[in-house]
Amino acid sequence: MFTDMKYTPESKGISSKHLLKFLQSVNRKKIPMHSLLIARGDDIILNAYWSPFDKNTLHRMNSVTKSFVGLAIGLLIDEGRIRYTDKVISFFPEAEEYNVSDEVREQTVYDLLTMRTSYVLVPGRHWVKYKRYDRIKDYFENTTFKPRQTLFYYDSPGSYILGVIVERIVGKSFISYLKDKVLSKIGFSGNAACIKDVMGYSWGDSGLLCTSEDLFKVGRLLKNGGRAAGEMLINSDFVGAAISSCGSSCIGGNQYGSGEYGYGYQIWREQDGGFGFHGMGMQYMICSPDKDIIMVCTADTQGNDTARSIFLDMYNDFLLDHVCDSPLDEDEKSYKELCEYIKELRLVSLDGEIYSHTAEKISGRRILLEENPMRIKWMSLDLSENCGTLRYENEQGEKSLLFGLCENIFTEFPEDGYDNLVIGESPDGYRHPCACSASWLDAETFAIKVQMIGNHLGGLFIRIGFCDDKVGVSMQKTTECFLNEYSGYALGRLE
Repeated sequence: MFTDMKYTPESKGISSKHLLKFLQSVNRKKIPMHSLLIARGDDIILNAYWSPFDKNTLHRMNSVTKSFVGLAIGLLIDEGRIRYTDKVISFFPEAEEYNVSDEVREQTVYDLLTMRTSYVLVPGRHWVKYKRYDRIKDYFENTTFKPRQTLFYYDSPGSYILGVIVERIVGKSFISYLKDKVLSKIGFSGNAACIKDVMGYSWGDSGLLCTSEDLFKVGRLLKNGGRAAGEMLINSDFVGAAISSCGSSCIGGNQYGSGEYGYGYQIWREQDGGFGFHGMGMQYMICSPDKDIIMVCTADTQGNDTARSIFLDMYNDFLLDHVCDSPLDEDEKSYKELCEYIKELRLVSLDGEIYSHTAEKISGRRILLEENPMRIKWMSLDLSENCGTLRYENEQGEKSLLFGLCENIFTEFPEDGYDNLVIGESPDGYRHPCACSASWLDAETFAIKVQMIGNHLGGLFIRIGFCDDKVGVSMQKTTECFLNEYSGYALGRLE
């Protein structure tokens, strides 16, 4: 979807042709984009959305949330209500009843800000159980594998703990506190929110819901040293430290890969002296001060490990490498082509063939499945010219999922019991909104692509292969904490 921009790219030293090539390349690579915003200085020159997303969408920002929690800590430090050297455990008197190691007892606010804690994810265990449990106790009782203040390690639960500290001090959600002190003054969305847990605390490591323009406004504020409209909103010394490197973040040996240029206070360093917010699935705000450019994107690339590097390489090749210090000659033809292209952007759907001769043999017939991890008893495909329905029966009963053939149909995923705005609580009647497309990958293999597009991002890829009366089923989820009922393989046969 196209959003009007006040300034042409050329007026800010950027070619509309290069921006168009960037968008076209992203689409050719089938990267599941949701939005892309480019700004030079204070001015947005590209504001593109892949329908059904638009400029008002409160998008799940995942670990971008951590950077906002870090800013809230900075405000409290400036107010004298907290210190870098404060022991984290001092904010949790209940921890005296827990089995806490000496290293965890000594951890400070600064240790958590810079992710130099004693935390290391226990092998074979997920970083969050995601249902009804005490995240605070779980964190303090975590096994110690390294001394604090030594090696960088991505401590996501530690960011949650920082958020809890903020909320215990201010008596409200960290995002409400930020709005009152800073965000409302820079035009941040009033209805922005953060997913909570059953204890009433914000999911401060990954639950932020806001717009792409919101991320731009915060990135611009930090680029300007915490000042906006002549007012110092965040202490400039804190901002300078937060966006600087506190040490190496290299953990995989790729010294100059994405996320390995260093780490500040819940904020990543970028190449050429930049800084950024990073969220799983390619939620980004990246500021390049040397070029005076801010880029924001939202997407869902979970399950596609190469998409991030492909996207960032194209961003460098098509944009950063071609920025000019002075305005370019206006190019009305290219700018019009760019605007028209943006109007037609749609969420990526599954490629393939709409029809196969196998369809006539299997459409409407029940497929009986042997015992399988999904606990699905049977399924069937009802296919028409442009769409179809997957019907099946699992432990919850009979289900149906509508899909388009080589195009998305927007519907609700038919599984009940998933969380929405509170982790650990399942609202009655709530089902995740999703986009569903399908195609024949070859003459005997049918596939369905499910993309979750609401407050929880993720996806499901279903393949159904046919050979005579034998049927093979594969379900692969690309989420961390739900769709667990839809993962595995099954043997089947046509009834």
